[in-house]
Amino acid sequence: LFLKIFNFESYTDIDFHLQKFNDKYKYTSEKNGSLYDLIIGPLDKAEINKLVPYFISKGYKETDIILK
Repeated sequence: LFLKIFNFESYTDIDFHLQKFNDKYKYTSEKNGSLYDLIIGPLDKAEINKLVPYFISKGYKETDIILK
């Protein structure tokens, strides 16, 4: 499983949130127009259940779970 979180204003915003997790997760980012999307993974279901509410509580309400 991978988690995609949409619409960060800058890479600095992504880095700020990921520092909260002490480099625990592998991730990449994609430029999406003037915004950035974050993809974290691979993750297990428990990690997804922890991360989705965190990012939603920070205002990033658009997320996708990607199965690979």
